[in-house]
Amino acid sequence: MEEDRKSSVIMDCNGCTSFDTLREAPVTAEARAPAVYRNAAGTIRELLQLPPNWNTYGAPRISPSAAELAMEVLAIAQRDGLPGPAVVPTAEGGIQLEWARRGSELEIEVLPDRTLAYLLVLAGGTDTEEGEPQSMSGSEIRDLLHRWLA
Repeated sequence: MEEDRKSSVIMDCNGCTSFDTLREAPVTAEARAPAVYRNAAGTIRELLQLPPNWNTYGAPRISPSAAELAMEVLAIAQRDGLPGPAVVPTAEGGIQLEWARRGSELEIEVLPDRTLAYLLVLAGGTDTEEGEPQSMSGSEIRDLLHRWLA
């Protein structure tokens, strides 16, 4: 039963440094998540299990630091009521979160060094913005998510 409860929420992963600590992170009451966010969080945890060379082109393992920050981005999006993203690994050991709706797209690449790069495409591709890898605060991440949503 406890395992079921853990899988029904996004984990609070502050300070996670490995798959084990991410998997065992404490559950927070406010983190009850819709299915799309439970699935996204589960995918992030599964990506941490990929072996080196998972893509057959020499990709490293997915970084626990990237997974932790991806979970933080998920938590921000969930709290703000945004739709859930697609979650995919990157060949550099990071995680990419992808949102799309009504001709607008947002891709946030979470890099192993805990920086974020992004591609924001608005209005069916007529307005595009790219962000080079950078550290972003929670409020900056929230602003980026809401620019896509607007």
